[in-house]
Amino acid sequence: MSNHLRIQLEGRLERLEASLKRYEAMGGLLGRRGWQRRAIANRETVGAFLASEPEVDAALAHLEHVATRDRWASDTEPLAVATKVAAKRAELQQRLGVASWPLAIAELTEAVNSPRLPGPHEAVLLEGKVSRKSWLWAYATIPTLLGFAMFNGVATVTALAAVAASGIAGLWAMHLGRYVLLVDRLVWIPRGGVPRSLPLSSLQGDGVTLDARHGGVRLEAPRPLSLPVVGMPTELTALLLLFRDGPLKGIDRPPSGTVVLLPASLGSKEGTALLFNEGLCFLPNGAAPAALQAMVPTTLNLPLTEKFLLEQLSRLPSEKLIPLFAKVPGAFTALGSELSVDPLTWGGTLLQMRAGTALLQIPIQGVDLEALRTLFDWV
Repeated sequence: MSNHLRIQLEGRLERLEASLKRYEAMGGLLGRRGWQRRAIANRETVGAFLASEPEVDAALAHLEHVATRDRWASDTEPLAVATKVAAKRAELQQRLGVASWPLAIAELTEAVNSPRLPGPHEAVLLEGKVSRKSWLWAYATIPTLLGFAMFNGVATVTALAAVAASGIAGLWAMHLGRYVLLVDRLVWIPRGGVPRSLPLSSLQGDGVTLDARHGGVRLEAPRPLSLPVVGMPTELTALLLLFRDGPLKGIDRPPSGTVVLLPASLGSKEGTALLFNEGLCFLPNGAAPAALQAMVPTTLNLPLTEKFLLEQLSRLPSEKLIPLFAKVPGAFTALGSELSVDPLTWGGTLLQMRAGTALLQIPIQGVDLEALRTLFDWV
């Protein structure tokens, strides 16, 4: 090839020739299976590769323009180099398993920009596994049993089917990945895929759809996320609501260590009491779902436990707790200054406290009463 053509292309041909080695190196780095993890582990290298691609695109476009303008023969060396570039891109695209080169670039960009795991100073609210119910093992076993029956009789197959059935029960859940819920976002870490970060502020409408029967959760967002079978689905849903638009929005501290949760009764109602610096809150058994609906905009009736809800709300400054529960049906709240403690109960097994006509009783077997007095001066 004449130097005239190289000069005419103003260094673009050299850029295309150098890109061939980069495609080879990137293919070797990513491999074929599990390329996402290798791309994430080598973010800087993949990022540098992506940063040089616009120059390659520009060089190809200029070469095509000059070749068309000057009517180059199809076997002209610059066109042969462009063909090699297209072939290398197609090979890398095939490794990534996508339908076009722009999609390959998009997949690599997503991997490079994927969220890292939570930092050491970030509060993790909840984390758990995600799986999918699968009967694939059963479908693979049935043809084998049918074939065995043709030669060994129905009785033998019956015995084998019983063994297979016992095995199926242990193989029905296929692990898909895990989730990590933080104060402002949910991080989804698929098994062998690219992690994704979903800001809680991006949730739309109610934000969460819960499949209570199967334990699945769907998050409604501009790019929805479905988690088929989730560990602790009810708790995850409640926390998403509480931290999106509820009273815990922006609260990045763990549940308070200066509160006490104890079983209690108010009149004939059994429930759970939360004791804190300024006083106490009491929720009767079964009141947690309605309490959540009173605190966040949702129509979901989640089967939460009172203990879980009260523990999560203890993240709030204690002076905010009583006003929060003022609008909760069935809840009872009282400031410490309003409570009278029956001193005769301290030597027994039941702590009795009155606020007006209300009598709250707390079993105190196994409770460190001196610790209670130290924590709460109103006891």
